[in-house]
Amino acid sequence: MGVHRIEAAKTGRSSCRQCKQKIAKAELRLGVGHAQEHGGHSMQWYHLQCATQERFLELEEALAENTLAVPNQTALEAGIAASIQGQPAATYPRAIFGSDCDTYHCVHCGNWSFPSTIRIVVIRPVTVGGRTFDRPVPIDVGCANEYLGDPALLDTVIQNTGPIDDFNLKWLKESMT
Repeated sequence: MGVHRIEAAKTGRSSCRQCKQKIAKAELRLGVGHAQEHGGHSMQWYHLQCATQERFLELEEALAENTLAVPNQTALEAGIAASIQGQPAATYPRAIFGSDCDTYHCVHCGNWSFPSTIRIVVIRPVTVGGRTFDRPVPIDVGCANEYLGDPALLDTVIQNTGPIDDFNLKWLKESMT
C-alpha cells in the first residue's frame, strides 16, 4: 500500500482517476501514493465520492487519519460500507500479473515492486478506524512460501488464479520453488 491522504486541491488542474473529470480548486480529494521505479512517488487523485467506488479501502484509511472537516463524511462512510459489502468473492491465495496491479510493497519483506511484477495476494485482517475486516494484501513471489509456510502453496495459487500462460506459469514455478 502507498500513502493515502485527503487534502484540498491546490490548483484545480488535477483529474479524478475514476470519472476523469477535473477536481475543482479547494475541493477535498483523495490522494493515493505510488512508488516510482526511478525513486520517489506520484499521487493519483480521486473525488471523495468517486473513491467510494474504486478506492474505498484507501479512502477509509485516509478518513480515519484525516484532520480536515469533511462535509459529507457520513455519506462517504455509507458508500464505503456499500462497496465493502458488494465485493465479489475471490479465492486466495492467488497470483496477480503485470498490469492487473499497482505499485506495492511486500507485507513480508517491505520491498517495493512495480506494476510489471507478478505477486501473490492473500487475505489478511486489517484494522482501519477501529474496524477490522479482511483485505487482500500483496506478497513478493519469492517471499510467499516463507510468509505463508504452506508446502502446497504453489498448487493452491495455480488452482485459484485461473488460466496462466506458459511463460508466467514457468516463471511462477521457478520463483516459488
